[in-house]
Amino acid sequence: MVDIIIAAAITLGVTVGVAWLVSLWDKTGYTESVPQELTVPMSETDLLMIAKTQEIITEVFGDDVCKTIADMKNTERINIMAVFAERLIEEYGLDVDVDIFVAEAEYCGTYLIDNNKAMFNINILMLDKDHELYEKCVRTVLCEIIHELRHAMQWKAINDKDFLETDEATREIWKNNFYNYIDLEVDSRGYSEQPVEKDAYTFASLVMEGVRHYEK
Repeated sequence: MVDIIIAAAITLGVTVGVAWLVSLWDKTGYTESVPQELTVPMSETDLLMIAKTQEIITEVFGDDVCKTIADMKNTERINIMAVFAERLIEEYGLDVDVDIFVAEAEYCGTYLIDNNKAMFNINILMLDKDHELYEKCVRTVLCEIIHELRHAMQWKAINDKDFLETDEATREIWKNNFYNYIDLEVDSRGYSEQPVEKDAYTFASLVMEGVRHYEK
Protein backbone atom coordinates (compact mmCIF):
# COMPACT_ATOMS: atom_id res chain seq x y z
CA MET A 1 0.00 0.00 0.00
CA VAL A 2 1.32 3.45 -0.96
CA ASP A 3 0.25 6.39 1.20
CA ILE A 4 0.82 10.00 0.14
CA ILE A 5 1.43 12.56 2.87
CA ILE A 6 1.65 16.14 1.64
CA ALA A 7 2.89 19.16 3.54
CA ALA A 8 1.19 21.82 1.43
CA ALA A 9 3.55 24.64 2.30
CA ILE A 10 6.50 22.67 1.02
CA THR A 11 4.84 21.67 -2.25
CA LEU A 12 4.67 25.30 -3.32
CA GLY A 13 8.26 24.99 -4.49
CA VAL A 14 11.80 24.25 -3.41
CA THR A 15 14.10 27.10 -4.35
CA VAL A 16 16.50 27.60 -1.45
CA GLY A 17 19.50 25.36 -0.89
CA VAL A 18 18.76 22.92 -3.72
CA ALA A 19 22.44 22.27 -4.42
CA TRP A 20 22.99 21.53 -0.74
CA LEU A 21 20.04 19.13 -0.71
CA VAL A 22 21.29 17.25 -3.77
CA SER A 23 24.74 16.98 -2.21
CA LEU A 24 23.21 15.55 0.96
CA TRP A 25 21.12 13.04 -0.95
CA ASP A 26 24.18 11.95 -2.93
CA LYS A 27 25.87 11.12 0.37
CA THR A 28 22.83 9.09 1.35
CA GLY A 29 23.34 6.93 -1.72
CA TYR A 30 20.77 8.30 -4.14
CA THR A 31 23.35 8.91 -6.83
CA GLU A 32 24.17 7.43 -10.20
CA SER A 33 27.90 8.04 -9.79
CA VAL A 34 28.91 5.18 -7.51
CA PRO A 35 32.67 4.68 -6.92
CA GLN A 36 33.91 1.30 -8.12
CA GLU A 37 34.92 0.29 -4.60
CA LEU A 38 31.31 0.66 -3.45
CA THR A 39 29.84 -1.62 -6.13
CA VAL A 40 29.18 -5.34 -5.86
CA PRO A 41 28.44 -8.07 -8.44
CA MET A 42 24.81 -8.57 -9.45
CA SER A 43 23.30 -12.01 -10.07
CA GLU A 44 21.46 -13.01 -13.23
CA THR A 45 18.20 -12.56 -11.33
CA ASP A 46 19.28 -9.08 -10.27
CA LEU A 47 20.16 -8.14 -13.84
CA LEU A 48 16.74 -9.30 -15.04
CA MET A 49 15.10 -7.19 -12.32
CA ILE A 50 17.23 -4.21 -13.33
CA ALA A 51 16.09 -4.56 -16.94
CA LYS A 52 12.46 -4.91 -15.85
CA THR A 53 12.78 -1.81 -13.66
CA GLN A 54 13.97 0.15 -16.69
CA GLU A 55 10.94 -1.11 -18.62
CA ILE A 56 8.63 0.03 -15.82
CA ILE A 57 10.18 3.49 -15.84
CA THR A 58 9.34 3.74 -19.56
CA GLU A 59 5.88 2.30 -18.94
CA VAL A 60 5.06 4.86 -16.25
CA PHE A 61 6.90 7.93 -17.53
CA GLY A 62 7.44 7.38 -21.26
CA ASP A 63 10.80 7.77 -22.99
CA ASP A 64 11.85 10.91 -21.10
CA VAL A 65 10.94 11.08 -17.40
CA CYS A 66 11.96 14.69 -16.96
CA LYS A 67 10.02 15.88 -19.98
CA THR A 68 6.94 13.88 -18.97
CA ILE A 69 6.62 15.53 -15.54
CA ALA A 70 8.04 18.94 -16.49
CA ASP A 71 4.66 20.67 -16.78
CA MET A 72 2.91 18.68 -14.09
CA LYS A 73 1.66 20.29 -10.91
CA ASN A 74 3.53 19.26 -7.79
CA THR A 75 0.66 17.05 -6.63
CA GLU A 76 0.65 15.33 -10.04
CA ARG A 77 4.38 14.68 -9.74
CA ILE A 78 3.85 13.12 -6.33
CA ASN A 79 1.03 10.95 -7.63
CA ILE A 80 3.01 9.61 -10.57
CA MET A 81 5.89 8.69 -8.25
CA ALA A 82 3.36 6.77 -6.15
CA VAL A 83 2.25 4.89 -9.26
CA PHE A 84 5.91 4.13 -10.02
CA ALA A 85 6.50 2.79 -6.50
CA GLU A 86 3.37 0.63 -6.70
CA ARG A 87 4.48 -0.90 -10.00
CA LEU A 88 7.92 -1.72 -8.60
CA ILE A 89 6.42 -3.33 -5.49
CA GLU A 90 4.20 -5.45 -7.71
CA GLU A 91 7.03 -6.45 -10.02
CA TYR A 92 9.49 -7.20 -7.22
CA GLY A 93 6.94 -9.36 -5.41
CA LEU A 94 7.12 -7.32 -2.21
CA ASP A 95 4.60 -6.98 0.60
CA VAL A 96 5.78 -3.62 1.88
CA ASP A 97 4.06 -0.45 3.02
CA VAL A 98 5.19 2.83 1.49
CA ASP A 99 4.83 6.44 2.58
CA ILE A 100 5.56 9.10 -0.04
CA PHE A 101 5.74 12.55 1.47
CA VAL A 102 7.10 16.05 1.07
CA ALA A 103 8.74 17.35 4.22
CA GLU A 104 11.65 19.36 5.54
CA ALA A 105 14.95 19.36 3.77
CA GLU A 106 17.44 16.95 5.27
CA TYR A 107 15.26 13.87 5.69
CA CYS A 108 15.60 11.82 2.53
CA GLY A 109 14.24 8.28 2.57
CA THR A 110 14.55 5.09 4.54
CA TYR A 111 13.51 1.47 4.84
CA LEU A 112 12.36 0.27 8.25
CA ILE A 113 12.77 -3.45 8.91
CA ASP A 114 10.70 -3.39 12.11
CA ASN A 115 7.46 -2.67 10.26
CA ASN A 116 8.57 -3.42 6.69
CA LYS A 117 7.98 0.10 5.45
CA ALA A 118 9.76 2.24 2.85
CA MET A 119 9.51 6.01 3.23
CA PHE A 120 10.31 8.49 0.46
CA ASN A 121 10.68 12.22 0.96
CA ILE A 122 10.48 13.68 -2.55
CA ASN A 123 10.77 17.37 -1.66
CA ILE A 124 13.46 18.00 -4.28
CA LEU A 125 10.94 17.02 -6.97
CA MET A 126 9.10 20.28 -6.27
CA LEU A 127 11.40 22.23 -8.57
CA ASP A 128 10.69 24.33 -11.65
CA LYS A 129 11.63 22.62 -14.92
CA ASP A 130 13.93 25.52 -15.83
CA HIS A 131 16.05 25.17 -12.71
CA GLU A 132 19.61 24.11 -13.51
CA LEU A 133 19.30 21.13 -11.15
CA TYR A 134 15.86 20.00 -12.33
CA GLU A 135 17.03 16.87 -14.16
CA LYS A 136 19.41 15.94 -11.35
CA CYS A 137 16.60 16.20 -8.82
CA VAL A 138 14.16 14.10 -10.85
CA ARG A 139 16.72 11.36 -11.40
CA THR A 140 17.71 11.47 -7.73
CA VAL A 141 14.11 10.83 -6.66
CA LEU A 142 13.89 7.84 -9.01
CA CYS A 143 17.14 6.56 -7.55
CA GLU A 144 15.81 7.05 -4.01
CA ILE A 145 12.71 4.94 -4.65
CA ILE A 146 14.67 2.15 -6.34
CA HIS A 147 17.38 2.21 -3.67
CA GLU A 148 14.99 1.91 -0.71
CA LEU A 149 12.90 -0.79 -2.36
CA ARG A 150 16.13 -2.70 -2.94
CA HIS A 151 16.53 -2.70 0.84
CA ALA A 152 13.02 -4.18 1.06
CA MET A 153 14.14 -6.89 -1.37
CA GLN A 154 17.19 -7.61 0.77
CA TRP A 155 15.04 -8.00 3.87
CA LYS A 156 12.66 -10.33 2.06
CA ALA A 157 15.63 -12.38 0.81
CA ILE A 158 16.84 -12.75 4.41
CA ASN A 159 13.48 -14.23 5.38
CA ASP A 160 12.79 -16.17 2.16
CA LYS A 161 15.74 -18.22 0.94
CA ASP A 162 14.18 -18.67 -2.50
CA PHE A 163 13.84 -14.94 -3.14
CA LEU A 164 16.54 -13.34 -5.36
CA GLU A 165 18.44 -16.65 -5.46
CA THR A 166 20.70 -15.24 -2.74
CA ASP A 167 23.20 -17.57 -1.07
CA GLU A 168 23.15 -18.24 2.66
CA ALA A 169 26.37 -16.32 3.30
CA THR A 170 25.03 -13.15 1.68
CA ARG A 171 21.73 -13.42 3.56
CA GLU A 172 23.61 -13.73 6.84
CA ILE A 173 25.81 -10.73 6.01
CA TRP A 174 22.75 -8.63 5.15
CA LYS A 175 20.95 -9.76 8.31
CA ASN A 176 23.88 -8.85 10.55
CA ASN A 177 24.21 -5.51 8.75
CA PHE A 178 20.54 -4.58 9.25
CA TYR A 179 20.77 -5.43 12.96
CA ASN A 180 24.01 -3.49 13.34
CA TYR A 181 23.26 -0.66 10.95
CA ILE A 182 25.52 2.40 10.82
CA ASP A 183 23.70 5.70 10.29
CA LEU A 184 25.14 8.34 7.98
CA GLU A 185 25.25 10.89 10.81
CA VAL A 186 27.36 8.55 12.95
CA ASP A 187 29.98 7.49 10.41
CA SER A 188 29.63 8.57 6.77
CA ARG A 189 32.35 6.25 5.51
CA GLY A 190 31.11 3.30 7.54
CA TYR A 191 27.60 3.98 6.27
CA SER A 192 28.71 3.88 2.63
CA GLU A 193 30.71 0.69 3.03
CA GLN A 194 27.91 -1.40 4.54
CA PRO A 195 27.01 -4.49 2.48
CA VAL A 196 23.32 -3.60 2.19
CA GLU A 197 24.18 -0.08 1.05
CA LYS A 198 26.75 -1.20 -1.52
CA ASP A 199 24.23 -3.64 -2.95
CA ALA A 200 21.51 -0.96 -3.13
CA TYR A 201 23.96 1.56 -4.66
CA THR A 202 24.87 -0.93 -7.37
CA PHE A 203 21.31 -1.99 -8.16
CA ALA A 204 19.94 1.55 -8.43
CA SER A 205 22.90 2.92 -10.40
CA LEU A 206 22.66 0.12 -12.97
CA VAL A 207 18.95 0.84 -13.41
CA MET A 208 19.65 4.53 -13.95
CA GLU A 209 22.30 3.79 -16.58
CA GLY A 210 19.46 2.79 -18.88
CA VAL A 211 17.27 5.84 -18.22
CA ARG A 212 17.30 8.45 -20.94
CA HIS A 213 18.59 11.92 -20.08
CA TYR A 214 16.45 15.04 -20.34
CA GLU A 215 16.04 16.53 -23.79
CA LYS A 216 14.54 20.00 -23.48
